[in-house]
Amino acid sequence: MGERGPLFNPLSGRSARLGRWRGGPPRPPADLGKARMPRNLSPAAKKFWRQHASALERRGCLTMLEELSFASLCETWAMIKLMEETIQRDGMILAGPRGKVSQHPLLREKSRWIRLFVASARDFGMTPSSRRRLGITEPETEEDE
Repeated sequence: MGERGPLFNPLSGRSARLGRWRGGPPRPPADLGKARMPRNLSPAAKKFWRQHASALERRGCLTMLEELSFASLCETWAMIKLMEETIQRDGMILAGPRGKVSQHPLLREKSRWIRLFVASARDFGMTPSSRRRLGITEPETEEDE
């Protein structure tokens, strides 16, 4: 089932016109501190953190307040990668003890983890629609000009 309409944006100005915010729209918070990578992350999660944390910090999507949520996102990615490796090793189709052929049980579990990952990635502006919703513009490339 799809989402019901666009998310409420308190900075759009519409709220101030409708009188929802007294004294104007809320101001963006001051510097909330830099997120630190937790020490107990798995190696694959640490790799994901190193690849994406700096870009998210530059955009203002990752601060000290979000570090636990982002660590959870990194571990979700690591779990997906682990499942992919296991499926590659075992194959997508498995034969049971009596010769019955069935799909690998991790395929269904992997799709659940992917849905969890995408839902969490939206919170950090890591999908095109969430970047648009958050007002994050993509830098223009030379090909666009």
